[in-house]
Amino acid sequence: MTVLYLGLEQGLMRLDVNGRAEAQWVLRDVAAFSVAIDPKDPKYVYATTIGNGVFRSEDGGRTFVKGGEGVSSPLVWASSVSPTERTKCGGVVYVGSMPSAMWRSEDGGRTFRELESFQELPGLPEAAFPPIPASSMIHMIATSFNRDQTVFAGIELGGIARSSDGGETWTDTGAGPDCHQLLAHPMAPDRLYESDGGGYCESRDNGESWKLDYDGIPEELSYFYDMAVDPGDPDNVITTVGRNQYQAHGINPYHFKKGVFQGAFDRSAVLSDTYATLYRKRGNASWEQLRNGLPDPEGHELGRFATALGDDRGTIYYVTIPGELYRTTDGGDSWEQLPVTYPGDVDQLMVHCARATKE
Repeated sequence: MTVLYLGLEQGLMRLDVNGRAEAQWVLRDVAAFSVAIDPKDPKYVYATTIGNGVFRSEDGGRTFVKGGEGVSSPLVWASSVSPTERTKCGGVVYVGSMPSAMWRSEDGGRTFRELESFQELPGLPEAAFPPIPASSMIHMIATSFNRDQTVFAGIELGGIARSSDGGETWTDTGAGPDCHQLLAHPMAPDRLYESDGGGYCESRDNGESWKLDYDGIPEELSYFYDMAVDPGDPDNVITTVGRNQYQAHGINPYHFKKGVFQGAFDRSAVLSDTYATLYRKRGNASWEQLRNGLPDPEGHELGRFATALGDDRGTIYYVTIPGELYRTTDGGDSWEQLPVTYPGDVDQLMVHCARATKE
């Protein structure tokens, strides 16, 4: 059975997927922005929130308790669990916040230590998140599957930083500045995938160099957001693409330009002319649009992907902002909508992230 976690503006849901999906609340009244599942022991699950810090689970995400002691910012946007750095409580946990800072836990997310050298990163003082220009944030974290103590932090807007010593020292990798998604793959050593706001970037040498690739993407589609890599094929990459950040997320430009960040989550402020679509790149081929079985790009916001380590080749999940669940088992050629039973108090879902694991 596959288990999906949906980080929502209203809390965190766990979905048991077996032909259809049954959803239940496992956290309420928190804005869950990231979920990290221990890649070696999925009973350890972590959720970070915008406003309430870090939560932790030791029973496969069925129940959560407060963690994150030592994390001074309540705005915790990103998380990752190391597959190589192991402790008696599973993998080392990394979280990142707004303002941009990184923390590390070696006791299963109970307590964290700030990685203070991150503040010495060149260019960090100039990094800025557009709706709040006076600050930046760690939007994504990726931990290496093949290099011990190697962790990457995606800063919005500020590029990608790398540490090769468990966060004690950091360097700028020179990747795209607007990191929206950052992934590593267990079948592709030293390969990194970045969905940057302005395009797709890839490194095949542990972040030493990056290549920007949007061959095949129409010029009018200039905003990239979430991304998935086929669990059984590291050369099969799918990304969400929109015309611009406003139509992609349904954000009223007035809220965005005025720095009213909560406008992004105010459903009364959503634009009516939203647009979001999916594109796929296989190997050295150009990007191609995916439509078979998916909703019409017109009128939809960018959704979120989820893949499970060890899942069958070609299996990828896609969740739309209203909460529709789609699955492909052929790497994106075709998609089917799966029926989902949500709790009775759910109207429309504002989905911040989706993660999956096998159980």
